[in-house]
Amino acid sequence: MTGALYIHIPFCRRRCGYCDFYSTVCADESIQSATVERIIQQAELIAERFSPTLSSVYIGGGTPSALPLPILERLFDALGRLFTLSAECEVTVEANPETSGEAFLRFLKTTPVNRLSLGIQSFDDRVLQLLGRDSSRRTALKAVERAAANGPARLNFDFIGEIPGVPASLTACDIRTAASFRPSHISVYALSVPEGSALEKRLAGREISSCVEEAFNEAAAFGYERYEISNCALPGGESRHNLAYWRMEPFWGCGPSASGTFPNETGRVCRREGVSPLEAFLSAEPEKSWTEEILTPRDLLFETVMMGCRLKEGIALDDFYHKTGRVLRDAAPKTVARALKAGLFREENGRFLPTAEGWRWLNRFLVDFLSELDSTL
Repeated sequence: MTGALYIHIPFCRRRCGYCDFYSTVCADESIQSATVERIIQQAELIAERFSPTLSSVYIGGGTPSALPLPILERLFDALGRLFTLSAECEVTVEANPETSGEAFLRFLKTTPVNRLSLGIQSFDDRVLQLLGRDSSRRTALKAVERAAANGPARLNFDFIGEIPGVPASLTACDIRTAASFRPSHISVYALSVPEGSALEKRLAGREISSCVEEAFNEAAAFGYERYEISNCALPGGESRHNLAYWRMEPFWGCGPSASGTFPNETGRVCRREGVSPLEAFLSAEPEKSWTEEILTPRDLLFETVMMGCRLKEGIALDDFYHKTGRVLRDAAPKTVARALKAGLFREENGRFLPTAEGWRWLNRFLVDFLSELDSTL
């Protein structure tokens, strides 16, 4: 079986107020080492049960670059021992500007990593302070300069848009600065603020005056194509790993809270998630360090719609029928008909494709789709 592997490193130097991924602030190397050893044990179980050929590996978090290099080296050694990587395998590691120095980049040259994803978020000091980032314009610019000169061939720069009180002109300036370094990929995610968080209090009373569409329009002037609702790339620079998620291809996850979706031995689609918090992950036996469920036909159908509609390429209707056993139009006929009539989607060459307007109203479409789907079951 061919698939993708995600590894979650749950450690950060500091928690960001907007982040909804599981992580913990921990500098104890013994705990970090024990966590990586448990991740390796999970990887051993995946290799033994499925013997997959990996089309992509993504090491995210948290902040993988915050780990001591000898611990990261053990992880890469284990992955090389356990798995076969396809000839075109994309191997990504995430890093923050403040933890991606020369030593880290030299280390990456000794590994299979061929893609680096830097969490820039903004080049503006005021925005970084507002978001609670442990970075600065100077640190971020130095990081991208180092990565462009000495990092892997494929680079991604992550940004946050639609921040209350931050004008569109500032976000556009961030994208122009990023594009000048010619990374293969740029991500721009709309800010999501956790309810009741300190960040929500800091942003109270500020209005959103920008949208991610403006950022992607800016990137387009530099040759970047928006191929997914939050991502754009130079030709050939699309994230192969994330495409596996959005196309509902098999993938496995290792680490606390890391998720995987793949067909099991009976052909049913299985969802696995690493147990969390970290204490529970470390205390569980390796075989019990995941929770596992079989996706219902309803959940599989809706997730296939939800993920596929994020992509400019949309959903291949034949593939949708093969995965779900349903015709897309028949699953929620009124919602689909309304969306096509309103120009939010179109059908072309056997695909169900979102338009730019469809992306703007995607959440509303998905709510309506699920409501109608449930009414027919």
